[in-house]
Amino acid sequence: MIKSMIEDLYLFLEGVNFKWEKGVSFKWELICYLSEKEMDIKIRSQKLKDFIRHRNDLVIGGLLITNSETRHKALRVEPRIFRVVCKNGMVMEDFVTRKIHLGDSLFDEEIYLSIRRSIKAIFQRFGEIVNVLRESTEIKVKSPQRVINNVVEHYRLTEKQKENILIAFGAEPEPDKYGIANAITRAAQFEDDWEKKIELEKIGGRIIGLSINEFKRFDEN
Repeated sequence: MIKSMIEDLYLFLEGVNFKWEKGVSFKWELICYLSEKEMDIKIRSQKLKDFIRHRNDLVIGGLLITNSETRHKALRVEPRIFRVVCKNGMVMEDFVTRKIHLGDSLFDEEIYLSIRRSIKAIFQRFGEIVNVLRESTEIKVKSPQRVINNVVEHYRLTEKQKENILIAFGAEPEPDKYGIANAITRAAQFEDDWEKKIELEKIGGRIIGLSINEFKRFDEN
């Protein structure tokens, strides 16, 4: 069933051709993970790009399409931002539009239109996502080490993952909310397990989604 779903989803994406500003079409780059019970597809648009800290800090818009419990026949479409400079991705769960429930026939016309609407809605919010990321660079931290320690404890990460996050932060030591989130998503590159990679990408996105007061608590003793 999952293999059939993968094939249908690939065919669906090949048929999607959103027109953006000035008639520009999207071009897709896809990475797929498949297990006995899970399907994840990372999608990157070569045409949806902007910068965060400066012109060379390029990010590319994309998606994570997940069907983690296939027996429930539901897809989840989430925005995923790819940061070129450090080759890490961040899943922005706060911008999810809806879960899409699949019928007995996997990709009929109604399902096709539902997925298309979800993808289009997320991509139309790309500018909003970029602004949220830029604003996160203005939220400074006093002690990155303390913040990382508290984030690791809060999300029940391992000591090895904490070590990798600290290494990632040391490679680009930006003492702000964006810097902490990127250290977490960059640490995902050290993971061999796909699910752990995705989880760190999502935790990075959750850090960005925290209110200022919620985030500042990580910087307290």
